[in-house]
Amino acid sequence: MTEGTLTWFQNVNRLVNEERILEVEVEPGMVDGQEQKFVAEGEPHLDGEPGDLILRIKTLPHSKYERRGDDLYTNITLSLQVKSTQVVQWRRNKT
Repeated sequence: MTEGTLTWFQNVNRLVNEERILEVEVEPGMVDGQEQKFVAEGEPHLDGEPGDLILRIKTLPHSKYERRGDDLYTNITLSLQVKSTQVVQWRRNKT
C-alpha cells in the first residue's frame, strides 16, 4: 500500500493547498505507463470544478530480479549437493 498527498480546490476565488492521504493499491503485474485515476482529486479547471488526479506507474530495474512479462527471473549459484536436494524437494511439493 502506498500513500500520497496533494490536492487543490477553489475557495472564494482563490486556490487553497490542502493535504489529503490517497491510498493506492499497486497490484502484482502492473506495467510501466499503467494509470490509476482519482476522480475530482486534482487541480481545478478554469470553471472551478475539480480535475482528476492521474497516477502513472513507473517500474524501476531491480538489482537481483529481471521482469519478463508477468514473470520474475534471477540467477543463483548452487552446489551440486544442494541442486540434487532441491530438485527432490521441489518434485515432492509438486505432487
